[in-house]
Amino acid sequence: MFAAFFLYLVLTAPLPGFALREAWGADSTCPGDVKREIRLGEELAKEVESRFHLLADPVVLSRLDAIKARLEGGLERGIHYSFRVVDDPVPNAFALPGGFCYVTSGLLKLLGSDSELAAVMAHEMVHVDRCHGMIQAARNQRLSLVALGVALATKGQTAAVVLSNLAQIAVMNSYSRDLEREADLKGLDLLIRGGYSPSGMVTALEKLWNYQIRRPYVDPGIYMDHPEMEDRIAYILKAMGSKGLRVSRKEPLGILSVRFVGGGNSCKVTVDNRVWLEDDLSKEQMLKEISKRLDRALLFETMPQEITVSKEGVLSVRGQRIISKEELPGVDLDSLRAALVKFLMDAKGMHPISKSY
Repeated sequence: MFAAFFLYLVLTAPLPGFALREAWGADSTCPGDVKREIRLGEELAKEVESRFHLLADPVVLSRLDAIKARLEGGLERGIHYSFRVVDDPVPNAFALPGGFCYVTSGLLKLLGSDSELAAVMAHEMVHVDRCHGMIQAARNQRLSLVALGVALATKGQTAAVVLSNLAQIAVMNSYSRDLEREADLKGLDLLIRGGYSPSGMVTALEKLWNYQIRRPYVDPGIYMDHPEMEDRIAYILKAMGSKGLRVSRKEPLGILSVRFVGGGNSCKVTVDNRVWLEDDLSKEQMLKEISKRLDRALLFETMPQEITVSKEGVLSVRGQRIISKEELPGVDLDSLRAALVKFLMDAKGMHPISKSY
């Protein structure tokens, strides 16, 4: 998504010459020989990993592997993807040719749910699958893909510049608007195919956008064609709408979680672990049903005015009945409505950048 300015400074230094004829054939275009692409990626990965410290937490790596396994079935080329963790507080993810992918510790801290992390991973995997790094490098050098292959087959200064550019494109995510859009939209398809909430891509980008606003960094002044976060969110939401999918941030954000809690002398309905409704055990079945209704109706996108109490004594959320005085005589519906509005606004405050379309 984006990286700190110091990464730009590090990666603009020329990379040493590799045995590039073996890594990428002179007559290759992209996509071309996958084995050659992987060898090129291996060389680039060695260089990247010599400059940044990797974390080897087996729990985190297992989580990344599990997500990757659900995503890679929707890709077109027969590449094995591997994800590694860079110890860096700046939220970022990048991928090298051949399927060598990286996420930073800062990204893992920022994105809480698997659907959000899967959205970023899918985006990077599409960059590899569609050979975006090679395409962007060719554009930057004003070369055709065939000419780029020839340049990489040399061992001279041109090859070193191309390699440096490839690494810079990856780590700085310096893709032009069309390539970034393709990675977003094809990544959205991967996310859906893998069984993840497509809204995870929306909330992930919103969190990155919020991070950018709160922690401005120095723009190196290059690749100005890269789309803004707001534009990306807008066309992803539009793509979801064209597929008949409504954005629902509740699951990927892990907020507004409604639960029934039993035990002791009473039973409760909680919202984000805060008690909303409590009664004695004789009302257990009724509170379970109310909990289910509220969980279905109360979404992050709910507006406060959509939480209402009718003259007939019915509390509704987005037009869906939650509880009535007939079901629980003596209940203070106005107080319950006020509590729901507070829970909703507190949740919105935890994720301030969002738009409903």
